[in-house]
Amino acid sequence: YIAWLDCRELDLPGGPAAFFRREAGVALTDGNTCGAAGEGFVRFIFAMPRPILRQALEQMRQALLR
Repeated sequence: YIAWLDCRELDLPGGPAAFFRREAGVALTDGNTCGAAGEGFVRFIFAMPRPILRQALEQMRQALLR
């Protein structure tokens, strides 16, 4: 129920967790909190009802498209 999302190639301003929180309204755990190897990654907890999961992913997608 936890996914590591590799955001290193996205070069998101302020880091991926802050970007998705600010631009998509989706809270993720910054990979840095799990050690230096997590830099550029986020932890995405997907233990949620499917409609909410779809909404979160769509909001993240839309934020990346802007």
